[in-house]
Amino acid sequence: MAIVNTTGGATGQLVGLDGQPLYAVDNDDVGFHEEDDSLLDVSPAELWYGQGSGGEECEGFHSPQKPDRPALTVADVFRQFSQEYRSLHGHELTVQQDRVLRELMVCRTEVMGFHRWECDACGAQVELFNSCNNRHCPTCQAPYRRQWAHEIQSCLLPVEYYHVMMTAPRPVTLFALANPKTLYPLMLRAGAEAILKLARKWKGLKAEIAVLALLHTWGQLMNAHLHTHQLVPGGGLSRDGLRWVSMALGEFLPLDQLQRLFRELFLQELQKLYRSGKLTFPDQWRAIEAPADFEKWLSPLAEINWVIRLRSVWDRTGPEDAEAAARTVEYLARYANRVAISNSRLIAIEGGQVLFRYKDYKDGDQWKTASLPGVEFIGRFLLHVLPQRFRHIRRFGFLGPRVAAQKLEWIRELLGVKKPAPADKPSGENEAQEDAEEIAPQEAPRRCRRCNRGELVLVAEVPRPTVAELMQMHPSMEPLADSGPLQLYLPLSAFL
Repeated sequence: MAIVNTTGGATGQLVGLDGQPLYAVDNDDVGFHEEDDSLLDVSPAELWYGQGSGGEECEGFHSPQKPDRPALTVADVFRQFSQEYRSLHGHELTVQQDRVLRELMVCRTEVMGFHRWECDACGAQVELFNSCNNRHCPTCQAPYRRQWAHEIQSCLLPVEYYHVMMTAPRPVTLFALANPKTLYPLMLRAGAEAILKLARKWKGLKAEIAVLALLHTWGQLMNAHLHTHQLVPGGGLSRDGLRWVSMALGEFLPLDQLQRLFRELFLQELQKLYRSGKLTFPDQWRAIEAPADFEKWLSPLAEINWVIRLRSVWDRTGPEDAEAAARTVEYLARYANRVAISNSRLIAIEGGQVLFRYKDYKDGDQWKTASLPGVEFIGRFLLHVLPQRFRHIRRFGFLGPRVAAQKLEWIRELLGVKKPAPADKPSGENEAQEDAEEIAPQEAPRRCRRCNRGELVLVAEVPRPTVAELMQMHPSMEPLADSGPLQLYLPLSAFL
């Protein structure tokens, strides 16, 4: 951890203990994501169909008919290097990090229990292991992204939208790692409040707008990089609430004013947190715990630029432009329920090094290959474990949870548009089979892909262990010898 010192200069240059400048941020480390999702986190349920014959059991996780499954996953890296990591850094693990490490290691393995499905025509069987459902697991995020995109569809309006990315200076990013419970929410609130306040005052708008904000803490190399992504509509309600006020097409709030207001609001709140004793100063951060030292560390941050970037998402010119709405939902889903690195970016493990792809924003957004020692890879991943119950996606303005339904209805009336019909949830055989291990027994049966005639029937289930049971297991996450056999429920239909 680098404690920031100040040197001379008009702007108060920021340097770390190594003498390297820590100015605003790694400005080109995080960009507007265009992540390659072509191999994103294929569910094991997609991999088995077509295997097996008669009553024999299918080997679901290694079907040669599905070559798109990632060859390497974050869970694989954890399983190979977790013991070495624990021997070196186990004493540093928080409870949340320990839980993430354990649950990702056993995600979709026999430790998590399984559902057994059988075709009522050909008798083919498959056992699908349960998912961990941890929000930091890259393998489990795809269905949550789809669900979130489905829900956010009802909030869209027929107006232009903008994507705003706000980045904290590196000293703030490092300090936030020691104070995630206080500074992560502050990052979201300060950015959204800056947009809302400027929209109310700026002569080109003077309206109440809305902000949908998401917090990310990582860069492409899983380094610490605190930033937020905001989706902002190009207009809002007038001050009296009686009409809709639109921004000029292609025009957004002045970024220089927004940058200064964001910086001012964040630093003001940071000082309030310090005076109220809500900040912690572990390890080297004790060097700035005294009021004079904290002020000395804080004052240069008011002089440097806090980077804000802007991108127009789409201009929806008519209420029936369903394609534009679908594009926006797809665009937003890239940022929701995202973790520090997806399985699709992992390449291989060679000589104790984990090879993975990353996008170099300093070199024309080129995809390149990097490597990290396995222990460091785990350490960087766990760096981005969020505090328990922390909501990293929040809504502000007329999208606020308490007022959204009423105000959206009124805005649509002012715009002369109807509430969009709920988007159909993903359907079809692929989707049905993909979620097969998670459906309830009373759900409609799924069609067997082996014979394409019969339907899959749930015939057995071993429930997933509780969090307490997982935390009591040996760190290798192998079941204890004296834990007794898992109870098998046969048949499940008897309980319906």
